[in-house]
Amino acid sequence: METMTMETAAALFRACDCAMLCTRGERVVFANPTAVTALGEDPTGQSAAAVLPERLLKLQGKLGAASARIRDRDAVVTVSRAGLYRAYSLRFLLPSARALPLPEPQWTALANLRLAAEQSMADGSENAAAILKSYYQLHRWFLNVATLSALRDGTLPFRRVETDCTAFLRQTAKSLRPLAERREIELVTDLPEGETTITVDETLLERMLMNLLLNALQSSARGGRIRLGLAIREDAAVITVQDTGCGIPPEKLSGILSAYDCHPGAGAGCGLPVVMGIARTLGGDVLLDSTPGFGTAVIVTLPRIKLGGLTLRSETPDYDGADRARFLSGFADVLEAEDLI
Repeated sequence: METMTMETAAALFRACDCAMLCTRGERVVFANPTAVTALGEDPTGQSAAAVLPERLLKLQGKLGAASARIRDRDAVVTVSRAGLYRAYSLRFLLPSARALPLPEPQWTALANLRLAAEQSMADGSENAAAILKSYYQLHRWFLNVATLSALRDGTLPFRRVETDCTAFLRQTAKSLRPLAERREIELVTDLPEGETTITVDETLLERMLMNLLLNALQSSARGGRIRLGLAIREDAAVITVQDTGCGIPPEKLSGILSAYDCHPGAGAGCGLPVVMGIARTLGGDVLLDSTPGFGTAVIVTLPRIKLGGLTLRSETPDYDGADRARFLSGFADVLEAEDLI
């Protein structure tokens, strides 16, 4: 930065998709909009020590990277230095879930994977995409296990808000369609227009949809078809995910929705129990119809609860923008390198 003005550096940082801070001496002299949002305030002018952990401020040399906890969030931080300035690139790890903290060993594993991915990308390594994919896969598995644990203990938190169910499902299908087309799978939607508002926890609705659609993608062969449908009744919303995949053997069908035996890479081992647990927590239910060799239909029924007084209204997720990381975690098992780098 000795060869450019602060205004030029700030213009470059504003274009970054991650949080960027710049310090000079002991002060933060610039924070891009992503950093302001992530930190909850504009730290410009504050002491660097009030924003960043001391061990980051002591990183030596031209370039360094480390995992750190910043404002109660875990992040991987890359530090570059030029002259009197230091630039800090902050990539915050995905939260496990609202009020579902992961144990420290799990966070450490995630942080180490993300750090390895960042370092591989900086080095131009051909392994960078594979490491980043492993990070998102592990995050999804940890999240499902944490959700199952909370469901089993009766401690799963949720907050009901008004959600346009058609818009929510349409946006999910739009973002997922390129992945399906790459696998030569047709993804079709059957969604009603008009009033399709339901009162639901949108985080849990998203988790159910991602698990169901991931299972459908994984079980479908090339030339297959996935249907995402919605029917609105006076008292309930009925969401259907139907595929023409391999189906589920009858001997496994009865217990698959209540299984708690989950292992990384075990396919639907965690996904369907998570869907069932969330649906019942929200006052709904799940039906499963599957024929080996012909496919599976999962039907989720959620009550249309009317809340008195003021209700919060959710926004449709932006999986191609601000919410991209959640999308990558949800569908990590079917991602390609071009989706990640």
